[in-house]
Amino acid sequence: MTDTNPNHVTCPQKRRTGGRRKNLSKWRSHKLWKDLVEAHAHAPDAECVYCLKHHNELRKNKFVYLTINHKSRRLYESEELHSTWNPELMEICCTVCNRQIEKGRIPCPVCHNVYISVFDADRMCRKCFYDANPKLKEIHDHRMELIKISQKNAKDAAKKKEKERLKPLIEAKKAKDKAFRATLKKGAKSKGIGKVK
Repeated sequence: MTDTNPNHVTCPQKRRTGGRRKNLSKWRSHKLWKDLVEAHAHAPDAECVYCLKHHNELRKNKFVYLTINHKSRRLYESEELHSTWNPELMEICCTVCNRQIEKGRIPCPVCHNVYISVFDADRMCRKCFYDANPKLKEIHDHRMELIKISQKNAKDAAKKKEKERLKPLIEAKKAKDKAFRATLKKGAKSKGIGKVK
C-alpha cells in the first residue's frame, strides 16, 4: 500500500518544502496575517510598487488583488517575522507581479504592462525601447522587411520547383487521359452510340 501524504518521502528537500508550505498556509489563515494585508495592501491609497495598479482595479477583465511581497527569505523563518510589517523587507504588490518576481521578471518601468527579465540590459520592453530609439526601430523594421522578402522568395522558389517536378507527371496523365478518351470515342463510333466528348 502506498502512502498518499506528499510529506512522507525520502528526499529531505521535499520534506522541508512540504513543511514550509504547510506552515505558510497555516500562518496565512491566522488573523495576524489577514489584519496585516488589510491594513497595508487593501488600504485605499495602496498600489502595486511595480505595475501601479490598485486593489480591485480591472486588468485584462480580472480584478487586481494586492498582497505583501517578502523581499527576504529570512522572513519565512517564523510567523512573527512573516506577519509583522517591515517596510525595509516587505513591499505591496499584486499577485501577478509577485508571481512574476518569483520567476525573475518585472513589469516594464515605462509602460508597466509587459513583463521583462530582471537581467534585461535595456530595462524596458521592446515597444518602449523602440519608442525611445526611433533610429534603431527603422533599422529593425528594415531588417524585418528584408527577412519577409527573402522568406517570400524562398517560398516562391519552392513552389516553382514543385511545379517543375510535377510537370512531367501532369503531362503524362493528360496524354494517358487523351488516349483513353480516344479509345472510348473509337469504341462508341464502332457501336453506333453517338458522339463522345
